[in-house]
Amino acid sequence: MISSNCRLTSMFVGAFILSFAVSLHSADKYMQGSLTPGPHSVGFKVEHVYDYGRSFKPNYDDDMRIIRRENPRPMQIAIWYPASGGGTAMTFRDYVHLDGTRDNFHELSVDEKKQLDENFINQRSFLGQAKKDLMRATLTLKSTAKMNANTKSGKFPLVLYAPRESRGAYLNTVLCEYLASNGYVVACTPNKWVSDRQNRRPAAEDVMSNVQDLQFVKGFMRELANVDRDRVATAGWAHGAVPAATLAMVEPQIRAVISLDGNFADGAAPQIMKGLGNFRPRNITVPLLHVKPGEDFRGQPNTSDHAFWNNLLYSDAAQLTLTGVRWISLSSYFNLSMAKPVDDDEQYHYARIDYAYDSVCRYAVNFLNAHLKDDATARKFLGRSPEENGFEKGALGFVSRKALPVPLTETQLMTIIDSKGFEAGKAAVDLAKKNDADHVMFTSNGMNNFGYTMMGKERFDEAVGIFKMILEQYPGDPNVTDSLGEAYMNVGKKQLAIQTYKRVLKMDASQGTKDNSIKMLKQLGVDIERDGTN
Repeated sequence: MISSNCRLTSMFVGAFILSFAVSLHSADKYMQGSLTPGPHSVGFKVEHVYDYGRSFKPNYDDDMRIIRRENPRPMQIAIWYPASGGGTAMTFRDYVHLDGTRDNFHELSVDEKKQLDENFINQRSFLGQAKKDLMRATLTLKSTAKMNANTKSGKFPLVLYAPRESRGAYLNTVLCEYLASNGYVVACTPNKWVSDRQNRRPAAEDVMSNVQDLQFVKGFMRELANVDRDRVATAGWAHGAVPAATLAMVEPQIRAVISLDGNFADGAAPQIMKGLGNFRPRNITVPLLHVKPGEDFRGQPNTSDHAFWNNLLYSDAAQLTLTGVRWISLSSYFNLSMAKPVDDDEQYHYARIDYAYDSVCRYAVNFLNAHLKDDATARKFLGRSPEENGFEKGALGFVSRKALPVPLTETQLMTIIDSKGFEAGKAAVDLAKKNDADHVMFTSNGMNNFGYTMMGKERFDEAVGIFKMILEQYPGDPNVTDSLGEAYMNVGKKQLAIQTYKRVLKMDASQGTKDNSIKMLKQLGVDIERDGTN
């Protein structure tokens, strides 16, 4: 966490700019007011490695000729960790300078560092000199972390953090340092698109590239001596929450997810997630904390993420709502610099932003403690209202709900039917449908083949049930209908078999399926020509 005395009080009204600038350099307490560090010292280091399994820059020149070169994807990994002393003192400037080596790993020159400082200071130059002074002072804020400090012995849970699009490690340094001080290793890599093309809207391929980035970082981090590879969580802010949540859908090792105003509904997000294919909130089966600002970017009540929250059926889901703040408040970077007031009229608003960020950090660490460390105190914290935990009345909203039973997979369903009988499997399917009417537990082809397996075991009545169950999920499937006809034949229900095969002939079935039904009807004594079925 960055150290300062930024909490706003009425004492500063009138001479606010001067007093605030002085406080940036002289404080002893954490920037986010009441936030205090955990029991561990914090170390910070940067690893520059390459992912040789993926390319980065375009593989074609301007004439669309293939460029024959090694083109690995550069991976800058910022790591916060519990430390045991040593290391070099850091300021916020050290985090800003990481932008200079995101894609090109080299030692920064003095001029390059000055340029990075100026780029940072001038990001909001249109707000005037007062704001530029704050941006300049922000660079000198002292960090809690020590560069390349000694690693504390032991194994600590890992948090993979994804920033918003096109941004790097310095967006949420306070949260990352706070988690490390409470016994977590936090790893962050800049959120880059599928190539070095930054000035365009994100697409599904970019999100999947970010998911692959997180997978690469997870693989790299699991080899470190202080990382507990069995306790891994993801966290992400804004667009970064999408790959963080997606990774939990495809990687069973992920044990928890934190979404900081996850951009699941606004702008291009719905089309992006549609392109991901497997992005369904119902695929998240681990605990998820969804942090939601009370206002959208226009200052209106935030209702955009209800669909995402409502579909977290199989997750022990919790939602923290922050009254009167917007998405930008979930980044310590903006709280440190861009979001600070320059006149006394803004005093109350930005004090509230600081308070909201404090709350996010405290809820995040308790959420992770509860689900990665099985900490009883943290579970009690999450079970109480914000007011019972000492937060101001009305400042926060917190709701949680228990996960519904995770439906069986197709393979598990087959195992249940094979070992316990069809009725046990049908009961599991009915329960899944009751909890989620849209859930699809099995494929038509897979379960149809299983039905024939059961007939091969002469369990014909169960095969009938299986084929009928398939048709409830996939009504009008001609191949399964043909299979049901055969099952009826095997249990001696001739008339039902005839009716079923005749139904196939009226469907939009393949010629092979129709030919089989005609063949079976003839075996059952039906005169196809006279009957007029064909």
